[in-house]
Amino acid sequence: MSEKITQLKKQVEAGKFQELFDYLNLYFEENPYNQYSTIKMNILHQINMGFAPNPMQVQGLQIFLNSSKIKEVVPIIEQNHKTTPQKTTETMAYGTEKEIEGIRKAIDLILEKKEFLQEELGIASGNQKFALKKQLQKEEIDLENYRQKIQKLREENPSNSELNDLDAKTQKAQEEMKDSLKEEKKTSVFISYNHKDKELANRVKDFLRKQEIDVTIDSEAMKSGEDIKTFIEKCVRENDITLSLVSENSLLSAWVAMESVLTFAGEKLADKKFIAVYEDDSFFGHSFVRESMKVVRKELQEIDEEIDECRKENIGIEHLQDKRTRYRKLETNLAEIVGRLKNSLCRKISMNNFETGMQKVCDDIK
Repeated sequence: MSEKITQLKKQVEAGKFQELFDYLNLYFEENPYNQYSTIKMNILHQINMGFAPNPMQVQGLQIFLNSSKIKEVVPIIEQNHKTTPQKTTETMAYGTEKEIEGIRKAIDLILEKKEFLQEELGIASGNQKFALKKQLQKEEIDLENYRQKIQKLREENPSNSELNDLDAKTQKAQEEMKDSLKEEKKTSVFISYNHKDKELANRVKDFLRKQEIDVTIDSEAMKSGEDIKTFIEKCVRENDITLSLVSENSLLSAWVAMESVLTFAGEKLADKKFIAVYEDDSFFGHSFVRESMKVVRKELQEIDEEIDECRKENIGIEHLQDKRTRYRKLETNLAEIVGRLKNSLCRKISMNNFETGMQKVCDDIK
């Protein structure tokens, strides 16, 4: 049997995946095995999309061929199918019929996953529901890609009834998937925070999603290389609410100050809302603005000194000008921001009060 397993491994090296699967299917079609089904589905999906299997998929197949399961299966196949002719390259010409067969198998696998995901969506909530919808969206995109291939084949083969049936089947499945993904528009929330408060921001994000509230947070939504200012403006503009995590860190952050000012302006110009939450209420103190202004002005002084040094050495100062502008705006707006916070409803979400405080925030949002 080791000789046959070696032969199977050589088929992998030669890229003869369909030939390998045709052989293993002699056993696994009647005796489904999850690990094999997943490996086969991923590799055939890649091939049917017009790409070679990726190295991780090939490695997974090679590991499977070394498993005890294969050592158990190969003797059974050899015993039960001695007279079964092995398919050759000639019998598997990649013509229209072969292409249709491959697409049909790939679609059947997607539909199996669709049924599973839709069942799970019916009982899931919060973060789990969010993740399932992401998976279902991916399957719907894959299904659309296959449908485009089917329609192209229909144009080339208008009399092929199998293609017509497959197109109708795919269209119906897409409509069902879109219905599962449909939902009433929810209030959207952008979480504004300083990265020193990242742990708290993630706890807030998770709590909101469990309440099925749409959340935008930079750690997930911001693309690599994206301009920070543009990202902030877009998030404040496109979300209904900016939820600001107020702390000494955030109030001394020029970026968070910018988010606050933009949202205050948005409240006057459009249907925008600002909600503040805090762990530490030190910003309520009478001397907070005065003491904080010392920190801001010290930062500005250091920036100005660095600008002077760069000019003396004929070095560009573009990397400092934007930062200086932000801190100037913070200097100008800090007192107003703190004043607005003191006169607004702020929710306390300290360690001992987190669940109660966040539930009140959710009530404010909804």
